[in-house]
Amino acid sequence: MSSMDDFRDIDIQAELADMEAPDMRPAGELAERTIARRSDMDAGIELPWPKLQGHVALRKGELVLLGGYTGHFKTTITSMIGSHAMRQGHKIGVCSLELKAEDIIEQFVEICATASRPPENYVTRWCNWADDKLTIYDRLDAIRPHDAIRMAIKFAQLGCELIILDCLMMMGVCDDLEREREFVQTVKRVAVRFGVTILLVHHMKKPQGEAGEHASPGKYSFNGSANLSNTPDTILVVFHDKRQAALRGKVEDMGVEDENYDSTKRDMLLSCVKQRNGRYESAIALWQAANCRAFVARAGRKIAPFGPPADLKVVGDDIPF
Repeated sequence: MSSMDDFRDIDIQAELADMEAPDMRPAGELAERTIARRSDMDAGIELPWPKLQGHVALRKGELVLLGGYTGHFKTTITSMIGSHAMRQGHKIGVCSLELKAEDIIEQFVEICATASRPPENYVTRWCNWADDKLTIYDRLDAIRPHDAIRMAIKFAQLGCELIILDCLMMMGVCDDLEREREFVQTVKRVAVRFGVTILLVHHMKKPQGEAGEHASPGKYSFNGSANLSNTPDTILVVFHDKRQAALRGKVEDMGVEDENYDSTKRDMLLSCVKQRNGRYESAIALWQAANCRAFVARAGRKIAPFGPPADLKVVGDDIPF
């Protein structure tokens, strides 16, 4: 119904006559589907941090919303998730309307190589390895919402199991709350219809109050409609501690002593603030890796190369996340 008047004027008898009987199913007919759904839940794409494995997964037919303040490494976190999905054998599609395709590749390569700016022959070999695992939408600009939907459908038709859309602000709906709500619902329907996971990235509202961006946001902090958090199945929130990052740079990079610096204090919080089909809703601490553009689950740890074959290693320590 398009308006409240339409709702009030509804002819109940006519509606009942038009209702399709196949939409009403007795429980006995749903047993097989319910058991199949369990398999989908168990076969979700794992996240790259062990503390979340077994607790949070990216499942078929689900919409995941990931948010954070501007400059809080949302794209880095999505690149880590995408890289780990490829390692598990999943094909992924990436639409990042704020990064050039070659910059997306650079992020993936650095994460997998565990090194900043790995040599050119590594880049070539990595791209060949990823050729059937990664498809990128090669355009840097805002797009119309129906084009974004068509692109998600095309990714699904190409066999992508994880589709990353970065970000909602660039898809022409955020100036109209109702249109934004309908767009997110349509993205969710695409995920359900094609049995894929769609990871939608969105910005948080500009922080208010004395704490400003030093206070971690929550599921109601997204730009736009207060109802935006209703549609996604899972919501992940990224919070980068700018104060700790500044202290770490001062002490570790510049060699300046500061009594307020604690090397064990986390650089980031990654929170699961909603999980419709899981029980876990909590946060884990992450630290920025010293050797590449990634965040790891323990202070001072190097991360291991993951993704390409072992002979593509650039940095040594074979330590998992």
